[in-house]
Amino acid sequence: MTKQELTYWVAYASMQGITSHRRCELYVKCYKRKPRADIMALMDDTALWQELGMTEEEKAVFTETKGQLANYSFLAEDLLAQGYKILPMDSPEYPRSLKDNLSYDTPIILYAKGNVKLLAKHKVAVTGASKAHAESQEIARDIAQRAAAESQVLVCGSARDIDTTALDAVLAANGEVILVLQQGIMTFATGFKEYYRRIVRGRMTVVSTLPPKQLYAAKAAEERLRIVSGMANAVYTAQSDTV
Repeated sequence: MTKQELTYWVAYASMQGITSHRRCELYVKCYKRKPRADIMALMDDTALWQELGMTEEEKAVFTETKGQLANYSFLAEDLLAQGYKILPMDSPEYPRSLKDNLSYDTPIILYAKGNVKLLAKHKVAVTGASKAHAESQEIARDIAQRAAAESQVLVCGSARDIDTTALDAVLAANGEVILVLQQGIMTFATGFKEYYRRIVRGRMTVVSTLPPKQLYAAKAAEERLRIVSGMANAVYTAQSDTV
């Protein structure tokens, strides 16, 4: 994929005023046209906007976003220069599980660093309460260790208790892990230093669906959990908040 195409995708993912669900819907409609149109056609072809049934408000958002393409080009170039990968939803490296599980709520883009081949492997996730009992943490530990032993990839966040228990267990077992961030990928500098060796060895991939420069935000926890669960082929609950 060319840098120009990636720029358009970054702009599309960053678009304000149109929900991600609606943007997925518009892209799928665009893609199914004969001949199939790409992301640049969707952003540039004003005649296509009419054909897709865009509202006047949506057309205004597209026009405004197009006016900011130079800024998004600098951002895309910066990401690529620093070794990050930009994986739009039509990329062959984009995890099929996310599309299957989330449908039109699929994230427009995954920003990643590390071995993206892990995204195509069988993936498991373990979820649970933020304040987990010792028994629940043991369950999370067992699931992570089993995933490592069976060459399955653990998908997790870095929240306390269940997340960190599972993450520590799979790392101790030299397993493979996809770490889903609750912040933009360009703000995870300390974490990249901590996990540098595992990333270089291809045992870890770090991903984020949030704007690349967004700082850690507690309110993004729901989005992180949605991506963790959506990316996994199997999800285990170690402890529910309602228990």
